[in-house]
Amino acid sequence: GEKSVLGLSDAIATNLLYNHLTGGSAEVSEMTAALSEFINDDGGFAWIGGMSSSPIVTATVLERNARVRARTGKGFLNDDILASAVLYLDGRVTRGIPGKVQAWSPDVSLGTYLFVRSFYPEVKFAPASGDSGTAKQMKEFASSAQKYLFPSDVRSLPGSIFAKVLRLATLENLYALKDGENLLKGWNVGKQSTVDVLKSMREDIASLVEYAVPHRDGGIYFPNLVMPYRGLLSSEAYCHSLLCDLLAPYEPATADGIRLWLLLQKETQSWTNDFSFTNAVASIMGGTEKLKNTSVMVLSKSYERPYREMAAAGNGFRISRHFVLTSADGKQSVLKTGGSVSA
Repeated sequence: GEKSVLGLSDAIATNLLYNHLTGGSAEVSEMTAALSEFINDDGGFAWIGGMSSSPIVTATVLERNARVRARTGKGFLNDDILASAVLYLDGRVTRGIPGKVQAWSPDVSLGTYLFVRSFYPEVKFAPASGDSGTAKQMKEFASSAQKYLFPSDVRSLPGSIFAKVLRLATLENLYALKDGENLLKGWNVGKQSTVDVLKSMREDIASLVEYAVPHRDGGIYFPNLVMPYRGLLSSEAYCHSLLCDLLAPYEPATADGIRLWLLLQKETQSWTNDFSFTNAVASIMGGTEKLKNTSVMVLSKSYERPYREMAAAGNGFRISRHFVLTSADGKQSVLKTGGSVSA
């Protein structure tokens, strides 16, 4: 895992959040220094050292750094590395492609770019220049960003619920962080009045809450939040923690419901030591004292009967029994009918 920048940044972010949540002292300096092996001259991060920079990989590292910075007050990327990576993304999404006007790179969506970029408004926007950037390209980018952030013909974005969450989280950053207005100007996107944007956000959030479903075991979850990636537990935890943080100032009861659902998932499923789950724990810890003092009781039941009375259920599964002989050197062999065993 740590041989890739995704594995390495995951380990760094996880340890830093763990230290913050528990008062631990896990050391990450060596891992942080190792990030330089994945940085190319263009400022972007490569998945594996020696490979070309990847916009989506760079965006992932920047988002993890932003999450750690928001939770703890300090990220793991120094100012120079951070600024270079951000400017690499700026150049990628505004570069020209011969014969085609394209406002974002094919390997990072406009929504993902704007979301990640909104965490770093202090870095002045710098579009691609020279042969790779044109006035027509930048105009198309600005128009697309305007329509994405401030849609005029629809109540909210069409498409997945998570796309709506990303857009709202982007607006939250742009209007809450100090240099958000400067970033909007750099994109050549007209800043809407704070009152109008907050009103729009509240309406969109009210629309989002309609998708909430009480879970039979307790809490609230959004069953269609990560479609079509159902079954990926890390995606469920990541997306619900992001939604929880977004809703907390506006719909605290719903946010606490999501926290309770996440808490139940932690107690009843296998949460590994990766950033998605650690970040979800951080979201849970942002809840009320009543929620954090919730006790979860897990019940299990076992049933025993003689082997000879067990029968296949008729669902394609079969029952068989084997006896295994383990020798002194640790080798195992299955005993067959009529075989002999000697001491």
